[in-house]
Amino acid sequence: MALWSFFTLICIILSGVEGRVITLENKCKDTIWPGILIEEGSTYPQELEGDLVLRPGQAFNVTVPQHWTISVWGGNGCSYNSVGYGTCVTGGCDRQRCTGERIPSSPVTLVVLYLDSQRDVYGVDVSGGFNIPISVSPYGKGSAECKAASCPTDVNRICPGVLQMKSNYHVVACRSDDCLLRDRPERCCSNSSTAITSNSDSSHSGTCMWTDYLMALRTACPTATLNGFDWTNMFECHGPNYLISFC
Repeated sequence: MALWSFFTLICIILSGVEGRVITLENKCKDTIWPGILIEEGSTYPQELEGDLVLRPGQAFNVTVPQHWTISVWGGNGCSYNSVGYGTCVTGGCDRQRCTGERIPSSPVTLVVLYLDSQRDVYGVDVSGGFNIPISVSPYGKGSAECKAASCPTDVNRICPGVLQMKSNYHVVACRSDDCLLRDRPERCCSNSSTAITSNSDSSHSGTCMWTDYLMALRTACPTATLNGFDWTNMFECHGPNYLISFC
């Protein structure tokens, strides 16, 4: 496949469907294999069923329905055979291409999009770990007042040793905080009323502890969601397109 310039966009239009454009762009130095997980029961664009690959500087457009719930992430170090089986260093889907309803192996940095004709909700989620810097930015119609969400820092560089995931002696991903790894349930945020607070007394319902790593992660990714139940950094917008950038 020829190398596209940074500004070259390959547009895939779903015939007869009014929707929104999602642009994926690779600003990393290495090749990225984007993964897209759709809501159960939704129709998956046939055009995305193949081996979606973004080399450095490449970008890709896809038009999706107005009502769609999706998660997007980047895999790296992937290798697939002709029928779609293979592995990734991070961001793989149980030895298969990451399409349809296949769930990625943690840790991965996620962009989540809840698209609706009245109101979208979107954000970057690192509650399940981190592998690649990522951002999501609304653009086009209706985007003027909307915020970008991102985790722009390479969190792998600040990842505590116990949370590091390595390949060939290099840190390639960072797991979520160590409540399960070290059997410290007071560090886990495990119910829908939970929000990260500075309260060190974790016996109080609805709180979970700030750890040194979480504080560093908040500094590195100030507009990302750290806790799967904390929607503080989930943003709203009305009908724009979305640019998802890796690195």
